[in-house]
Amino acid sequence: MQEIIALRESKRGSSSNLESLNDKKVLEAFQEEKNIQTLYTQLQQTLTSEPQDRQDSKYALLKDQYQKQSTLLLNVMAQNRNLQEQLKESISIDSTKKALSKYFSSASLDRLIEYLKKNG
Repeated sequence: MQEIIALRESKRGSSSNLESLNDKKVLEAFQEEKNIQTLYTQLQQTLTSEPQDRQDSKYALLKDQYQKQSTLLLNVMAQNRNLQEQLKESISIDSTKKALSKYFSSASLDRLIEYLKKNG
């Protein structure tokens, strides 16, 4: 009988050790969760407390960059249109006639142009 009581008490002792270990783990987890909540709160306060003038300066910088890029894009588009016009002029029938007139007579150039218009 005493052996049974001693065995039960030893089991109780080991189970109380397990319970105390579990309690420590729970407390550690709770403390860690509390630390995470504190850090999250501090982060939120830092993000929301950014000065208004700083936000305004960021907006002004972005607006300035947008305007510069828009101007640059418009300039590039204008250059593109000019280059297209120059290309059209350089390959037009009149400019081609002028360039080929050095090598062919005007009558043969007219026949060539008519032929190309019909066939090509």
